[in-house]
Amino acid sequence: MGNYTILPGYTGGKTAYIPQINSLFDGSCVKYIEPYVGGGGIFFSLPNGTYEEEWINDRNCKIANLYDVLAREETREHALKVLLSIEKSMDKETAKQAFKEQKENAKPMCIPMKQMRTKTLEERLEFAKATFWRYTQSFNQSNKGYSHSNITPESYKQKVEKNLRNGMTRLYQNLKITSMDGIKIIEKFKNQPEIQIMADPPYVGLYRGSSNLYDVEMASLKEHIRLAEAMKDSKAAIVLCGYRSGIKGVPTIYDAVLGDDWKCFKIADTFKKCEKVEKGGVKQKAQEYVWTNRVPEMAKYYMSMKDYKENLTLEEYWERIRQLCQEWVIPPEHFREYQQAYSATHNEKLLLSEGLMEQAKQKIKVKRKRK
Repeated sequence: MGNYTILPGYTGGKTAYIPQINSLFDGSCVKYIEPYVGGGGIFFSLPNGTYEEEWINDRNCKIANLYDVLAREETREHALKVLLSIEKSMDKETAKQAFKEQKENAKPMCIPMKQMRTKTLEERLEFAKATFWRYTQSFNQSNKGYSHSNITPESYKQKVEKNLRNGMTRLYQNLKITSMDGIKIIEKFKNQPEIQIMADPPYVGLYRGSSNLYDVEMASLKEHIRLAEAMKDSKAAIVLCGYRSGIKGVPTIYDAVLGDDWKCFKIADTFKKCEKVEKGGVKQKAQEYVWTNRVPEMAKYYMSMKDYKENLTLEEYWERIRQLCQEWVIPPEHFREYQQAYSATHNEKLLLSEGLMEQAKQKIKVKRKRK
């Protein structure tokens, strides 16, 4: 069952790293929370009954509603029938037009599940159908542009049904499903040591190829500072997924905020799967990391225990960033993001001088003209 998810191939999904991530979960925990469930690769890999209580959440109410109608006894058979009715045309233009038409049916993008459940069954099913249609027929299941494949309509239906029926075994009536700010959930439950939190938020925009991958983004550095602040003194067990900064010598924000009790391990060498490149181009290499405040003994059998976490304070972090900007080690197009994050956490004091910011603007202009 671990290989079946409702949305296999979801952008940023962790299906490929199930053994490594699951080995970091504390076996003494009896409750499980996933504040950024997305495609749910890790959640769907866990056998039913592993935890006494489970809670999955995604700020994207499209995904939350899809899981909810497939979980509730009064809606699940209706939802399954509707999703299995989706057709995939072999004609590219016909399929592309059908995909485009579902965009209007997949609104709104962000409302609480409590409000979503007040809608009629027909409205919720139409919403779920449009969501599933666009995710399963889009590039990297990102719900963005249509992605044509040579898979036949019959094979598409068989694959969809197989994944739906198997994935639905993990979606049950009493599973808590919400669509809210994941950080607020962490803040509410971080003092409960019996809880295992699996956190796989949209990665820091500066560390990945694009800051606009998800319907509901969390790319800004200041949001990830807020996330790390919520986690740093947690008594709950947490596994946090992410990239390191990616530029040699540039510190990673989680290292600066999370405390000395945290560790950072590399779980895989990969590449930026969601990065768009020109025809014939090569995607950038990347490394998947996890930060965790508990390290079970069994983890050593699944990954190297080399700790990549750098020990530095938040003020030391900002001083390093300032220096590396002045030395132009950090690309000038990143300056504004660092400036905004610093101002948001330091009462509007400036990180970089106006003169340096002006030079950065000029460098960006020159770079764009050369392109």
